[in-house]
Amino acid sequence: MTTKLADLTAEQLVRHVAHLADAVGRQGATDLVGELADAAKLLQYRYDAPAWQGQNGTRPDNDGDDRVDLMRRVTWEGNGFLAVTAGEIRRTYHTDVAPLERNLAGHNLLTLPRELPADDTPVLLYSGLRQIGSLLSVTLEDGEASVDRDLVDVVRSSRLPHPHPMDF
Repeated sequence: MTTKLADLTAEQLVRHVAHLADAVGRQGATDLVGELADAAKLLQYRYDAPAWQGQNGTRPDNDGDDRVDLMRRVTWEGNGFLAVTAGEIRRTYHTDVAPLERNLAGHNLLTLPRELPADDTPVLLYSGLRQIGSLLSVTLEDGEASVDRDLVDVVRSSRLPHPHPMDF
């Protein structure tokens, strides 16, 4: 299924991300997590300023909190979308039980697939604050028909003016 992402039009890229998210989220095709992360990263970059840009400058020190490190890796390394193993998430948050989702949400993070698989299985860890992140959530809940109807226009209209509003 590997596609040369740079050759896709904006609409094709939106549909490709939606298709990959559906495959990972609904069908459990975790072998596609890396490709999904790359495609979502590119889509986010095309439709918004990179997640790490702004007036805040370099990232602040986290005082050794691994959870904050992981959140920042998603932002700085992955532009909002990072492929990691389920085990890395569990080790970082020191848990394997239901509050894990709430702990992730405390750092504005979500996973796809929602239910974490075995530790060595790749998953997508992504920021719920990134506009493209809503594409992954809606796809998982409503299916690809929702993407065809609504999300292409939503993503097209989500581009922020430059300079980024937070720079004022």
